[in-house]
Amino acid sequence: MRKYHEKRAAMSPEEVQSLKDKINARQNRQRAERLAAMSREEEQAHRKAINEGNASRREAVRHDVYMAYGGYRCACCGETERAFLSIDHINNDGAEHKRACNLRTSEQFYRWLKRNGFPEGFQILCMNCQWGKRNNNGVCPHQSGKV
Repeated sequence: MRKYHEKRAAMSPEEVQSLKDKINARQNRQRAERLAAMSREEEQAHRKAINEGNASRREAVRHDVYMAYGGYRCACCGETERAFLSIDHINNDGAEHKRACNLRTSEQFYRWLKRNGFPEGFQILCMNCQWGKRNNNGVCPHQSGKV
């Protein structure tokens, strides 16, 4: 394994991309061959298992992020309904951060937070507090006394 990493470290970016492309093409071909050999029922069961595994991994990462930032509770109003909660950029720089890190989905954002050791500057807010903060110059109406 070490030789592979040493070899890859010595490659140019173009060579690395070419290697990745070859690996992806091989994996896609092998996947297509496996699926073609399955009956319709086997294929449906296989795809269902894949989807369930992906969903559980996404949920696990999301759970880790919420637990790292204080659990399923709004930091402002105390709302605990999971469907209403989201991650907030405390400094109101979410759009810039997501552009800079090329984060297009919430899943990518949660994985970025976990990969970077749950950095400071984020909190759990419900969507009411999130939008109140957005529309009130960065301060939730609960905090500014305008409620």
